[in-house]
Amino acid sequence: MAGLAGAGATVLVLAIAGQTLLGPKGHPEAIDSPTPHSTPSVTASANPIGSPAAGVAPLIRLLPADITDPASQCSPYEPPYSWQMPGLIQALVCNDPGLPNGEVYAFQMESSDSFQLSWDNFNSWWGFDVSQAGRSCPPFGGNHQGAHSFASSDFPLRTGQVVECQAVSRSNGGGSSAPAYAWALPSEDTFFVAQGADGSSFTALNSWWTANSMPTSPHPSPS
Repeated sequence: MAGLAGAGATVLVLAIAGQTLLGPKGHPEAIDSPTPHSTPSVTASANPIGSPAAGVAPLIRLLPADITDPASQCSPYEPPYSWQMPGLIQALVCNDPGLPNGEVYAFQMESSDSFQLSWDNFNSWWGFDVSQAGRSCPPFGGNHQGAHSFASSDFPLRTGQVVECQAVSRSNGGGSSAPAYAWALPSEDTFFVAQGADGSSFTALNSWWTANSMPTSPHPSPS
């Protein structure tokens, strides 16, 4: 995943199956990736392009709970992308205090169909494979691997609402692997990716995910 980090962040260059997963400011080379979808740039103010579908919370209200000041913690994540994201409304990369030297990426699409296509395209580019996701991915504290459904007080269990767990490694070789979670919120046409620092543990990432992955108030208050 190409990264555009906020000010002061340390950005890692990671790869999976020979592909750049996170990159420095700017854009990495797209290796064996689809032709990038032509998507308008997110504005510098990080305002979304278009609007979410009816009944869907805007991305800014779906960010993890410890991203308390999106204006200073998040930056637009701009095209070109290494996978196609039809119907993209907004893409952000955020500095999260619970993930030092790591990042959280957020993507929201305009419809459920666009979301499913974009989520599938991301997973294809990411090289995610449930059967090969590794043996040290512990969503919910167990020694599990692959993709796991989840629910919370904000997001009741729904079809396709999953967290995926996968290790990634530096693209320049020789570095330690880093833990990464990707999770999908189909009811909000949104998915996220959180990556810990190079050499950090899945246990630490899972502790952060359990405590902070869900927003404290996902939907706007009634007017």
